[in-house]
Amino acid sequence: MSRNIQIKNAYANNLKQVDLEIPKNQLVVLTGLSGSGKSSIAFDIIDNESRRQYMESLGLITDGVAKAKCDWVKYLPPSISIQQHLNNKNPRSTVGTVTELYTYIRLLFAKLGQKNGKNQGWSMAEFSFNKPDGACRNCTGLGVINQVDLDKLIDFEKSIPEEAIKEWDIHYIKRNSKVLANAARHYGYSFKLEHKIADYNEAARTLLLYGSASEQMQTLYPETSAPKTAKEGKFEGIITNLHRRYSEKANNKSGREKLEQYFHHMTCPDCQGMRLKESVRAVQLAQKSIIEVQSMSLKELKSWLEQLATQLNPEEWLVAEPLVLDLNSRLEKFLKVKVGYLSLIRSMPTLSNGEAQRLKIANLLSSGLSGVLYILDEPTRGLHGKDVEHLLAILEELKDQGNHLLLIEHDLSAIKKADYIIELGPGSGRLGGRIVTTGTIDEIKKAEESRTGQFLNNPLTITRSTTKAAEKHLLVEGITRHNVCNQTLNLPLNKMIGVAGVSGSGKSTIFIDVLAEELNRYYRDRNFAYRYCSAMKGIEHLSGIKVVNQQTVGRSSRSNPATYTKVYDQIRKAFAQTPKAVLSGLNASSFSFNSPSGQCATCKGSGQVVTRMHFLPDVKIVCPDCGGKRFKENILTVKINQLSIYELLNLTIEEAAEVFKSEQKIYQKLKVLIEVGLGYLQLGQEFSTLSGGEMQRIKLAKDLIDEQTKGYLYIFDEASSGLHFADTKRLIALFQKIVARGNTVIVIEHKPQFLAACDHIIEIGPGSGNEGGQIIFEGRPDNLIKDCSSPTGAYLAQLL
Repeated sequence: MSRNIQIKNAYANNLKQVDLEIPKNQLVVLTGLSGSGKSSIAFDIIDNESRRQYMESLGLITDGVAKAKCDWVKYLPPSISIQQHLNNKNPRSTVGTVTELYTYIRLLFAKLGQKNGKNQGWSMAEFSFNKPDGACRNCTGLGVINQVDLDKLIDFEKSIPEEAIKEWDIHYIKRNSKVLANAARHYGYSFKLEHKIADYNEAARTLLLYGSASEQMQTLYPETSAPKTAKEGKFEGIITNLHRRYSEKANNKSGREKLEQYFHHMTCPDCQGMRLKESVRAVQLAQKSIIEVQSMSLKELKSWLEQLATQLNPEEWLVAEPLVLDLNSRLEKFLKVKVGYLSLIRSMPTLSNGEAQRLKIANLLSSGLSGVLYILDEPTRGLHGKDVEHLLAILEELKDQGNHLLLIEHDLSAIKKADYIIELGPGSGRLGGRIVTTGTIDEIKKAEESRTGQFLNNPLTITRSTTKAAEKHLLVEGITRHNVCNQTLNLPLNKMIGVAGVSGSGKSTIFIDVLAEELNRYYRDRNFAYRYCSAMKGIEHLSGIKVVNQQTVGRSSRSNPATYTKVYDQIRKAFAQTPKAVLSGLNASSFSFNSPSGQCATCKGSGQVVTRMHFLPDVKIVCPDCGGKRFKENILTVKINQLSIYELLNLTIEEAAEVFKSEQKIYQKLKVLIEVGLGYLQLGQEFSTLSGGEMQRIKLAKDLIDEQTKGYLYIFDEASSGLHFADTKRLIALFQKIVARGNTVIVIEHKPQFLAACDHIIEIGPGSGNEGGQIIFEGRPDNLIKDCSSPTGAYLAQLL
């Protein structure tokens, strides 16, 4: 009897009664087009069922873990999964806290740290920025403080009735105008509502910004008590109000994001971003403060620890030795996965998905487990080809320990390294969900229907869009930030520019943290002063800048391609303008399943009713009143082209584009979704059913919609993440189209396929962290492969 993992009749999401055998004790790669069903197999079937069966075997209640959507899964080992979208985004989390390395450092300093030549018996809490005992009081251990950006909030050249306060509508203007006038009478200063804000006297301006109960007003009027009611002039103050509301929405992500547009983050002036209070920062161990230690790269930290034995006396080393040995052992694992350039103080939200995933892989290496199924979602994401080799060697190590590996991957090196390959497809969405082919790499190459095999046999199927020299350039001089020092960047405009370099070399620093940030500040205020470079020449050739980064999109069941890209707003307006809707008194909100005026009253627009089951997972059944259609019955009688709003949302994006071909605003938005390769998705398909690659392109489409621009600089950070070779080819064609329209496209990429298609390549390196930060190559891709010193050249040569 075969002891391979066996799946019978899997039907989760777009899977079509899939039967599959997955060999154990091998490195198995799941590949195929984005949206073909890879994540459904790996996570919704295998990982879900492994956890459920394991819990059952221990006699635990499996409430909340529903049976996977298949007949059965047999011979499953216990699984550990690492997905891309589950990264820690808590601003209080750092590399040190997440890896627990900082716990060891805190213990070392608590036991052996000295201040004024003696150890004062500190507790570990005093060295924690997440505890009141150790946190900087000014920033409460965050290292940054939020300051209100008044220029975004107030037009100082207008008066309040002229809508100078950008957050105030007509009702706020009327109410607050009376309160401000009452306050002027209470304190006895001159105030005229028709004055522009710039002409306010000190008292009027202080009250407007900080409020009547503020220290600032009490300093101005120490003999006058603050007003107690609005009639007397009690006013909270714009800045005070914003800080209060921002604090109240600590656990409300969408609420905080709306307010964040009025803030800018700045390094805490008290702790200089180091998060700890002054008394703790003064404690030293072997001539180093805890600030210096947590600021070291992991590679530097290991070197420092190795020297501790010679810097401590025998009694101190007796205490330190077991901690140092354990720390060094753990650090070796992190150096193996090529994150040695990170520091303990590095905030987790600033890491790329690939960096965060490699930290998790390093933790797995420390576990020493055997017989475990590791399910990894694109572990090579964000890695240069040079680093991919090291990672694959580590995964082989895990396999040699007696474990089983299942990787969702598109990387050429990973596919070539695989013992067994499973390709899903043949298309995406409704056109996918089947097993196209399985076998070794040689068998995949011979399979005629395999899109992966086609690429492996003919990897270079794209060409560069232009060859002539650029006529205009953007010159950025004196770039200095993080590990980049005094570099000059020369960007040829109206080209597709690839940015290469090993992970942590400084690519994002130069192009996102400096170039994009300085340009954004320039477009907000033409009189700005440069922060991270000395000069920029050629800005006059640009019309604006657009950045598409790696931040994930929330997977709400209420969100879909139509709502996220806002094309749904125009569609609802189109339904509201139909004769029947006008006669029925329906408006655009009536055609929203999120609005009480349009949604089914029974299921509140979800299309499902949840039945609570004691000791069992909740059961979702189709709403008995609307039949899963989400809308009230009268809403569904209104039609465009014989289609109700429900029927329209069930069309694919390509089908919906045909329906609205005469409605240019709607058609153009849908066309962009088709151009990024998402035409097969249903217009109203829930985000919770989409793959990582599909979510990445949804975000990309949103940023490109309505941007029929010329002269823009676009920066895309790893836009090909989660994409199969065939999907990448389509994305390259879209970027080349944007360039042909008169724009400049910069792609921060690792895929040789993408870099080969660029007109110009800039490589940052040569190494990571302190060993990087230099521009080591600028030129055409075919010249890069001739550069023997280039880490990228060797990998690009595989295609060119």
